Amino acid sequence: MSASFWCGSRSSRRRRHLTVFLDAELYRDRVGAVRLLDELISDKQLADSWFVFVSVESAEAR
Repeated sequence: MSASFWCGSRSSRRRRHLTVFLDAELYRDRVGAVRLLDELISDKQLADSWFVFVSVESAEAR
């Protein structure tokens, strides 16, 4: 199985939360999740977290 991932966080502060998104292309490119997450963190509606977007070859590999 082959997979790639992208990890993003807004700051270098210590983070205590981890969120993993499968189907990275859907959430990053089509839904605009990175922008939305940045807005929610800026508005203090979401804790500063690590966000990991995982992309796999196929649904079967997942």
